Amino acid sequence: GDYDGDEEGDEDLQNGEADEEDDEAVAHPIDDALTARGYFPVHVDFRKDLVQTLADLCDSSEDLGKEKQNKLSDALRALVACLAVFVFTLALACATWTWMYKERLIVRLSQPVYLQLLCVGCTVST
Repeated sequence: GDYDGDEEGDEDLQNGEADEEDDEAVAHPIDDALTARGYFPVHVDFRKDLVQTLADLCDSSEDLGKEKQNKLSDALRALVACLAVFVFTLALACATWTWMYKERLIVRLSQPVYLQLLCVGCTVST
């Protein structure tokens, strides 16, 4: 035999219309087994989310030309330059002091070459 379905449902399908209630009422054996164990499956329509995301990106395309460049302020640049000059000056002064007093006992015990290498390392790291 032929299928004798309800005429309203057949007309809806022929017109391209479908009841949302019919989609939700479809039973899935896997879902029933999971529900029996306490899990509640969630059906996500990824296509709908993707279309919405793409639409949001197209709407925000006006902002793409306005990049935030995160530049440092002039005051911060001046502060960093002053600190760098201070470190260079202090390292040069310490290296000079070490060279001038390299014959003293305390400087000899501290190894003057090592002390001067520390000063070079400080300037390089700055």
